[in-house]
Amino acid sequence: MKILSFLLVTLSLIASNSWASSSITIKPSPADFAKLPQASYFQLSPDGKSIAYEMVYEGKPALITKALAADSDIKLGALPLNGAHLQWFRWVNNERLLVAIRMTAEGYTLRKPTYKVTVPKRSFIRVFSVDRSGLNPVYFDMEANKYGYTLNYPRLISLLDDDPEHVLLSLDLLEDKFDKAQIHKVNIYTGKKTLVERNRSGYSYFMADNQGKLRVAFRFGVGAGTDVAIYTRPSEDASFKLLEKKSFMDKSALKPVRFDYARDNVLILTSGELEDDNYDQDDEDLFELDIVTGKWLGPHADKIRDNTKAVLEKTFKGKRVRLRSWVDDVTLEKAIYEVYSDTSPPQYFLLNLKERRMDFLAAAYPQLEGVALAKMQAVEYEARDGLKIPAYLSLPASAEGKGKPKLPAIIFPHGGPWARDYWGFNNYVQFFASKGYAVFQPQFRGSKGFGFEHLRAGDQQWGLGIQNDITDGVNWLVKEEIIDPKKVCIVGASFGGYAAGMGLASTPELYQCGISINGVLDMKFFNRDTLWHNEYNQELTNPEWGLAKVSPYHLIKKIDDPMLIIYGEDDSVVDPEHSTKMHKRLKKKGKSTEIVKLPKGEHWRTIEANEIKMFEAMDRFLSTYLN
Repeated sequence: MKILSFLLVTLSLIASNSWASSSITIKPSPADFAKLPQASYFQLSPDGKSIAYEMVYEGKPALITKALAADSDIKLGALPLNGAHLQWFRWVNNERLLVAIRMTAEGYTLRKPTYKVTVPKRSFIRVFSVDRSGLNPVYFDMEANKYGYTLNYPRLISLLDDDPEHVLLSLDLLEDKFDKAQIHKVNIYTGKKTLVERNRSGYSYFMADNQGKLRVAFRFGVGAGTDVAIYTRPSEDASFKLLEKKSFMDKSALKPVRFDYARDNVLILTSGELEDDNYDQDDEDLFELDIVTGKWLGPHADKIRDNTKAVLEKTFKGKRVRLRSWVDDVTLEKAIYEVYSDTSPPQYFLLNLKERRMDFLAAAYPQLEGVALAKMQAVEYEARDGLKIPAYLSLPASAEGKGKPKLPAIIFPHGGPWARDYWGFNNYVQFFASKGYAVFQPQFRGSKGFGFEHLRAGDQQWGLGIQNDITDGVNWLVKEEIIDPKKVCIVGASFGGYAAGMGLASTPELYQCGISINGVLDMKFFNRDTLWHNEYNQELTNPEWGLAKVSPYHLIKKIDDPMLIIYGEDDSVVDPEHSTKMHKRLKKKGKSTEIVKLPKGEHWRTIEANEIKMFEAMDRFLSTYLN
């Protein structure tokens, strides 16, 4: 703790110079909020002398490598992605990285005796290794199944820390499967593969211990098709034994996260939820399981990580601190931390415990420095059936301390719906708030992170109980005199886009307009695949109501308010036809509608020009109907 105590003085200086919500008044443009993070996903090289990170270059993401020492003779490395999207990357050794890129291809239709699957667009990932300079890439071959398709999402199983020339990857599909893969040991210099696990039992994926031995396995879609089974074994020579089988919706389900760095025990998340996929960032709620004896050893503790985080949180008061990358699993000799809050976009710092210093690396949104941002407060209201609904409310900075402002409002339901919003910086929320709108994010029934009962209360409630929760939230805002009932627009993406469409169809009197971004708008079309329908329909819609009654496309006659529809041309999650069909039918019925196509756009934020185009379109639309 002496080193950490010494750091407090240094860190206080850094914290005072790092920008947060400022009193400086700068009027940002829609593009300032729309831009992709200018630097993110920082990774330290094994020797701690270099970093790799994603940076936006000429409006597109690129992978950058950089020596940390100012006097280093190692040149800056850059790997343009040329239209592909960076999925993940890792240093394998100090000179070479493993990179996964995501691309979109035309889909397929698979007909079987008992089901049919139609995929109009298909995202797939390819893995390769490359020098830190961005040169000499080696793409790893992936064998197709008997239907001619390769694995969509290959996984990194282990970096094999004691073998800097090899990694463990899932690359090749089993002959008759679409989502079950074999495990290979792959040479990162030649691409040569050596089979490690044939996977005849058909596990969905594996987890390796610190020596690269496969000790944990997962199987999805068991039971009724919605269960996840977890298996463990004491050694690689032993057979896997079932640890647990539960519904993927069950928040109490165990989630093996990683193996302990000091001991060969598996760390398991017992709350069933992580804020993001960076499993190694924090160790709260992790419990140790000795999979040799099968004994639970109690809560996991890592004094160095815990103490370091405590010091940083004390320094960066009011902000969240997340460990993103480090050197030396045991001593945490060097580490990169992300620091952020609701009013402070992410910043990245390099902590060097050995040299007792912390250096600023980069800001994700440097263009927002000096902009007064909106505070995000947690609120709660009661739904019509008595269920307590948590929510986030962000009021424009200009409205602070003004009592009951009666502001124009954006109702902003999240996607999923088995997802949630989190406290922290959100560029959409801050954009809306910068325009003078109150922003309301209801965590309706079916949202995760608020208890198992809250999660399961959303079963079969698309367009019903979920939509009622959103409606009740709007009415609560009106009752509390927070918003102007004559100036309300509902905006959402993915499932949120569905909720926006249903809001306009089911309660047109509440809204002046709506925006759907990559939204599910035709429920019959959405459920056309019998495999998806049979396995997951019980989680979506109530069979007593039928699909048409909870489908915006089939309720167009009830829509009276203007609707802006935005969609990505290459969306592989929600078929773009949802958006184009909806727009055509609205036009045919004489309704007020606009449509914006994002060229080569995915379901996610990956092309900066598209983001700017979308934010500018939303700005014009909202200004027309809310101001």
